[in-house]
Amino acid sequence: MSMLKALRAIVIGAGFAGEGHTRALQHCGVDVVALCGREPEIVRARAAALGVPLASTDWRVTLEQVRPDIVAIATPAALRREVIEVAVALGCHLFCDKPLATTASEAEALCQLVEAAGVKHAFAATRRYEPSVVWLAELVARGVIGRITQATYHVSAHLAPPLPWSWALSLDQGGGLLNGHFPHLLSILERVLNGTLSRATGQAKFGIERAPIIPSIHDFRDWSTRADALTSEELERAEWRMCDADTSYSAHLHFATPTGMVPVTLISGPEVKMAQLCLFGEHGTLIAQGETAFRILHNVQELPVPERLIAALPKLGEGCEDRWAALAREFVADICGEPHAPYLTFRDGQRYQRAIEAIRSG
Repeated sequence: MSMLKALRAIVIGAGFAGEGHTRALQHCGVDVVALCGREPEIVRARAAALGVPLASTDWRVTLEQVRPDIVAIATPAALRREVIEVAVALGCHLFCDKPLATTASEAEALCQLVEAAGVKHAFAATRRYEPSVVWLAELVARGVIGRITQATYHVSAHLAPPLPWSWALSLDQGGGLLNGHFPHLLSILERVLNGTLSRATGQAKFGIERAPIIPSIHDFRDWSTRADALTSEELERAEWRMCDADTSYSAHLHFATPTGMVPVTLISGPEVKMAQLCLFGEHGTLIAQGETAFRILHNVQELPVPERLIAALPKLGEGCEDRWAALAREFVADICGEPHAPYLTFRDGQRYQRAIEAIRSG
């Protein structure tokens, strides 16, 4: 990507998403000059591994000293508002993971803030960049099954005990499956249907009342690994903390599309045995099997993803990082005034947060 000057960025959050944001921006030619995190040893090690010159435990001082072009925010949602306010005051563009905020009202306030400031802002619900999702959207646009009349979407994602306590089990921190998982599904559906979410109702389930506090858990990777290895002795010795995050959910959604309103029934929970998206049209059905990447079937015949779509996705070695880089590519091009495809912004994050609250409220 050609740029008049190398854009500089600071990434705030030294966990899984922080690493992904760093590599995605670097892939797009951005100079990530600082990585900020809470724990000195971890942030130093991560910065060194990523080739980032400055490791910081004080994001505010670092922001004010460096005054970068871009701030990437990879913290839990509860820690984002102050960062965004400071970054906007410095005129920084914002690359933010999902969910945008902990509540719809906070998401709306952040959206108004960045729009009034005139900075660019990207919202990282990125599974829409998966090549099989792009292919499914092309098939729908071509009218392979005619006008879509309805759809069902079943995914097996859910949170089940025993899990160590983390912010992901606290709604106040931005946790819960709706906050962490649902934005990806909405972004897939909006891309495939070429539509916009119009209505959402549903029900969230809360299946974990408390969880053990286990030391030495830094991010999602540690959390999932330790969950698989918890022993009865650890559980007996551990201090336990209360949890209030949703662990599974179901939703009835309506999408406004160029050919009319499309109702979608979505179920995410342990009862789902096969993950698949079924699109019912006037002239047939498209079935997309799988969680992140789809195997697409039409009348029992598989429709392989074209190589051109696979080649178009950046290759960083990890699926999540590839998709973060796909978003970063459009975001950076927009900042530089170069041609770019539309991408999700804080306005979409605010819309998604309203849908999350509607479902969670029942």
